[in-house]
Amino acid sequence: SNFGRGDGATTKDATLSINQPIWRGGQTFAETARANDLISAGKAYLRQREQDIFLNTTILYLDVLQDYELLDLQKNNEAILGQELEAANVRKEIGEITNTDVQQTRSRLSRAKSERASAKRDYEITSAEFEEITGFKVPERMLMPYIRFDIPNTIEDMIDLAQKRNPRVHIAYYEQQAAEHNADASFRELLPQVSAFASHNRQYDPQPGIVDRSETDTIGIRATLKLYEGGAARSRASEAKSAAKRQEHLIEETKRNIAQEVKSNWASYIAAQSITENRKQEIEAAEEALKGVRIEAGAGQRTTLDILDADQTVIDAKAELARARRDENVARFSLVKSLGIFDGRALFADASPKADN
Repeated sequence: SNFGRGDGATTKDATLSINQPIWRGGQTFAETARANDLISAGKAYLRQREQDIFLNTTILYLDVLQDYELLDLQKNNEAILGQELEAANVRKEIGEITNTDVQQTRSRLSRAKSERASAKRDYEITSAEFEEITGFKVPERMLMPYIRFDIPNTIEDMIDLAQKRNPRVHIAYYEQQAAEHNADASFRELLPQVSAFASHNRQYDPQPGIVDRSETDTIGIRATLKLYEGGAARSRASEAKSAAKRQEHLIEETKRNIAQEVKSNWASYIAAQSITENRKQEIEAAEEALKGVRIEAGAGQRTTLDILDADQTVIDAKAELARARRDENVARFSLVKSLGIFDGRALFADASPKADN
């Protein structure tokens, strides 16, 4: 109330105002581009995590398969030695062999039982871990996984493919682009800002009381320019440019690391293949030697211990083959992950189980 206490002496005021930025110096475009790059980096990170999960689950499956084969091998070995012990007791009764031969066979059978128990323990542990990680029970029939991948023929082509497909490169690239846009947005804080504004003001009983009501409409464009902030905006822009430069070096470092990883995994895969083939040849030679020892033992030229040693050599060779197959597949899938092509399409579209003899 400005004049006394009479009616109409108090002014009532209502204002509606609107402000709309038109041009923020290009900050909106830079910030939008930065957000899109961060989204792309997030998608690449998701692909990386998917490939990590695929590889870890595959390795876990291969561990279960290896332990399954080793357990089955020890069961067969125990059964064979049980038959050998029965045969040794019969041959002892008829005087062909001595009690020493029987005790040697019994000793090997006891060792086989211990190894079978140990193999069963390992299989149960890996099976429990497989069920915990995947949520599925171990299948009753397990096969060596065979999935087709388009692996280049030369190491140079592999490195080139990995630097194009590996999600780690994509993450580094998009984060570098986001840093560039962030630097651009920081710089554009220094540019003029243009906005449109409009307002509507209505007063009831405006003083000094000449009229009962008044209205005012305003519309216009406002431009602002930062003259001095103590260097804060320029410091933010400089910091953002330095961060973007660091991301450029990170891209090159990531590419070098991936190239080294591809070379290492390729060398491991080639070596594992060679070891697997050598183990197969070792088994063939050991089985032929076992046949010869049995024939020579029948002719009295070999002892029971020679048969047991030859049989153990075959068992050991088969166990090493199971481990070599596991290592070969781990090296292969690790190489595929390094190349950036270990994705769901390859797993679910091109998968075809193949029994490896």
